[in-house]
Amino acid sequence: MMMKKLSAAALALMLSLSTLAVAASADEKEESTEAIKTEISLGADFVYNTGTAPAAPTTVSAVKRSNGMELKWNAVSGANGYLIRAVHPSGESMGMYYEYVTGGNTTSFFWDYMWSTNKDWDFFISAYSEGSYGQRNLSTTASKFTVTEAQTVTTPEKVEFTGYSKSARYIELDWRAQGCDGYEVSFKGSNAVEYAVLGTTTETHAKISQLQPNSTYYVRIRGYKNNGSEKIYGAYSEEKIITTDSETDNTTAPAAVNFKKVVSGEDSLRYYWDPVSNCDGYQIYFNKTGDKNDWEFVANVNNSTLDYRFTGLDSQSNYWISIRAYKYNNSNVPVYGEWVNKQGTTDKKGSSSESVSAPMAVNINTTNAAVTYDTVTVHWNGVKCDGYEMWINETGYNWKQVANVSGDSTSYRFNKLKPNHQYWFTVCAYNKLSNGDVIRGKFSDNYTTTTKSSASAAQTSVQKPARTEFTSFSRTSNAIRLNWSPVSCDGYFIYRYNYNTKAWERISVIRGGNITTKRFANLNADTTYVYKIRAYKFNTNGTGKVYSEYSSPKYVTTKKK
Repeated sequence: MMMKKLSAAALALMLSLSTLAVAASADEKEESTEAIKTEISLGADFVYNTGTAPAAPTTVSAVKRSNGMELKWNAVSGANGYLIRAVHPSGESMGMYYEYVTGGNTTSFFWDYMWSTNKDWDFFISAYSEGSYGQRNLSTTASKFTVTEAQTVTTPEKVEFTGYSKSARYIELDWRAQGCDGYEVSFKGSNAVEYAVLGTTTETHAKISQLQPNSTYYVRIRGYKNNGSEKIYGAYSEEKIITTDSETDNTTAPAAVNFKKVVSGEDSLRYYWDPVSNCDGYQIYFNKTGDKNDWEFVANVNNSTLDYRFTGLDSQSNYWISIRAYKYNNSNVPVYGEWVNKQGTTDKKGSSSESVSAPMAVNINTTNAAVTYDTVTVHWNGVKCDGYEMWINETGYNWKQVANVSGDSTSYRFNKLKPNHQYWFTVCAYNKLSNGDVIRGKFSDNYTTTTKSSASAAQTSVQKPARTEFTSFSRTSNAIRLNWSPVSCDGYFIYRYNYNTKAWERISVIRGGNITTKRFANLNADTTYVYKIRAYKFNTNGTGKVYSEYSSPKYVTTKKK
């Protein structure tokens, strides 16, 4: 910091000019302004009072520290800045230093002074406003700071690690909070002699990335408390020794796709296939000529897509589709199954119909129906079809379709129903035509039931599920896939921490206790996200859920672009 020292003569000149400006009449102000312009052009730092000056700051305080003085005050209305003066204990004639602090809303300043610290200098503060010519109109009074010694800050406790996770390329560590203002993280490789400080954090979690596979690293952490501009450090934690994983991947390729059928139209083909277990999606290519060099990439679709339609084709012509399943490995790289080809032929132009028949009628199994005060779960016998339409009637004469479900479904839960109310239900199987239309089978016989009253909807609790934990994850610059251990339950809730609202938000509901993976996309690059998960079970009468304990938080940072 460059400090400005005023001589006694300069101080006397400043004070005499200040007194002259305050006493000047309206007729004399123009002459005073010209004098100011002259002084400003010479680069003088003196203050001239030729306009309305603000009041002096109030509620001032100063804390003496080993490396300077920490000054604080209340902001003054109408101020453009502040003048702080340090006056020698023997008086201004023995020396005075000063600093301008700009900004009327500024309320603190740290003076890292260089002169002797064993003398009790006096500190004063005045507010100033700025005139039209840049002159500073200083408050006529100054407030003296009350100087106190810095309070003693206790040394933080020793940090204790609570857990860690690792992969081939990173280490994540967690530790117990020790009432600190922050933590310093240091680490070194197995061949390094000294620790290197990676940085500081206010969290109780750290991730060290860009490491080498199958390598040993040493980590230690110590807490600190702020003491003005200084930090008071605690003792280092016990040394944590971690060896990264080998960069191997045991992800197996998915099985080959099995085609179910091809539905043809005059200018379209729709291909159907059976689901492949343990896959994340399917890659599709199309060939219009039969030449092995004419395959064109069409799309990557998710694992819930089991058909694909091509349009704008020539009538009575042959086309080929090639498809393979894929699964992401631990590095978020797809591992592919074998290619499977299927030929399709469009219909002759002017054909009156497609060779698609209506599915068989569905029978609702009334003995397996589950009824609560606001839900009814309907079961039926499965038939060979592309899907089912779900219909409901709450008046006895007005039917409404509420959902389509896949052809391998055999149950559906109708939600948000009225308590103690009679409803009618029916199910219809259908097959798809190449143009997107459907051919329906016969509707099932109507099933009718009355929901339970609210009074009879008391929950019959079941034992809460066991706690699940995240086991691994993979990531790209814009996506994260989480994996967890399965437990006996009906599903899982996944939550993500929102740093803006400082709250956990539920972002996904997993229906099915046997599902143990979920991918989140459209994320920001080089950004840390925090997740947790808990399992749930439905009560025996379906009126509520019983939850497990939350998992430990999982911190995942997306890759840089």
